Amino acid sequence: MDALRFLFIFLSLFGYSFGLTGQPSVAYFFLDQTVCENDTVRWPLQVRDFINVRNFQSSVRWNPETLVFQSLDEIHPQLASNFLINTDSVNTGGVGYFWLDNSSGEPVVLADSSVLFVLKFMPIGVGLTTEINFGEVPTLTETVVENNGVPMQVTSIQVPGLITTNEITAAAEIEPATSGNNGQINLTPTTGQAPFMFLWNTGAMTEDLDNLSADNYRVTITDALGCTGSFAYVVDMNTAIENEFSNTLSITPNPTHDYLSIHFMENTLNSIYQYKLYDLQGSLIFQKNNIHTHLTQTIDLQNQSPGLYFLEIKTKRNNQIFKIIKN
Repeated sequence: MDALRFLFIFLSLFGYSFGLTGQPSVAYFFLDQTVCENDTVRWPLQVRDFINVRNFQSSVRWNPETLVFQSLDEIHPQLASNFLINTDSVNTGGVGYFWLDNSSGEPVVLADSSVLFVLKFMPIGVGLTTEINFGEVPTLTETVVENNGVPMQVTSIQVPGLITTNEITAAAEIEPATSGNNGQINLTPTTGQAPFMFLWNTGAMTEDLDNLSADNYRVTITDALGCTGSFAYVVDMNTAIENEFSNTLSITPNPTHDYLSIHFMENTLNSIYQYKLYDLQGSLIFQKNNIHTHLTQTIDLQNQSPGLYFLEIKTKRNNQIFKIIKN
């Protein structure tokens, strides 16, 4: 009997498998999942037909250009005391694991879908799908079970998993405000899982906004998976030079780094005008009245922050707002 037991052990250690009555192949598997951009991936290794197991070992492989290893933890409590891991290769996309039950107790039986341990990663990039696989290709891992008191190796099945990084993006069509409050933002989510929820900095919860004044607007989009994306948009004033100003007024340079010049090229308008300069929030920065159109007017922007400004030019016959960029 001892000689037969030795033979079984010897053959199992050298990779031979025996058909065991009532002992199916032990399966190790990862379930596909989708995670939000910038979220940590929590990926459980689960088992099926994990019956009368005495020891097992294998390794997990992944693409280090798409997944950065964080940890291997949450080891099943029935395995924790004799569980070993090798993290020497995590920078190149690999981790090994080994469990040996060296106690005199009963071999381990785990319910289907039990979690052996949890791997945690940080995904690199967005909108990608990557696979986590096993080191032994295609299906071999060493799993030893006990059959009527005799340890022997059984066939194992390893099922890789796919992880997809879910990114929320959106496209916006913006209509400028040509008068006080007629700007629009027409928003369309382009990636993410519908349905979507919207929350604007105005308090609105609609996808689109209308009746807008020139200003900054921000929205947070939440999709069906609970992933979020935040976006900022600017509604400008209509800055086209129209009517009499189109041929008579020069505002240069624009963009500007320091000074802005207003020059009427033809003295055909009324001889007096007014200008007002506003920041993006609508606060008045400079104002000057009763300026003769035959004089070049210079505005000093050296002490102003870079960004978008609005210049209002007003004569008795015309009123126009221009977009000014300070860089």
